[in-house]
Amino acid sequence: VIAILFAGTTTLQIFDVATGSKSYEMTVTGPWKLQMGDRDEWKDREFDDSSWKTAATAAAWESQGYPNYDGMGWYRTHVKIPATPWKKVEGIILDVGQIDDDDSTYFNGRLIGRTSGWQKTRTYTIPESAIQWDDDNVISIQVSDGGGGGGMYGGTVKLRSGFMNNFDYE
Repeated sequence: VIAILFAGTTTLQIFDVATGSKSYEMTVTGPWKLQMGDRDEWKDREFDDSSWKTAATAAAWESQGYPNYDGMGWYRTHVKIPATPWKKVEGIILDVGQIDDDDSTYFNGRLIGRTSGWQKTRTYTIPESAIQWDDDNVISIQVSDGGGGGGMYGGTVKLRSGFMNNFDYE
């Protein structure tokens, strides 16, 4: 396996010498923003989240200034997806990691997936029609926590090339 980092980006090209296959991967490092509560417009690409608190995605929100909080919260981050090399792949998958308890995940305001249960890894396909190539894209994740720890807490958030047969929410 050979890995190549594209100049000026965080895109990693992975080439499997044995099979001749190429894949791409990009870690979504953020910064991530967090706001407690629930407003529908928080999913939208145009929403201004600049006043939200910066948050880690590898720790429950209780450890980030919200002790004993149970309820709804939203995470948001902005990501630029370069047309080269991403536009030529068959599909793009968003790996979100683990969330306590339930999530609805949006890409530029479009629902791309929903999962219930705190010990499940979230993996969703991003429709090409939702992507703004070489421009600002927003990942918005609505989290519902019913008790105990809550929020995003496990796994690296990343984009990778590939395709899954997800239920189309639109």
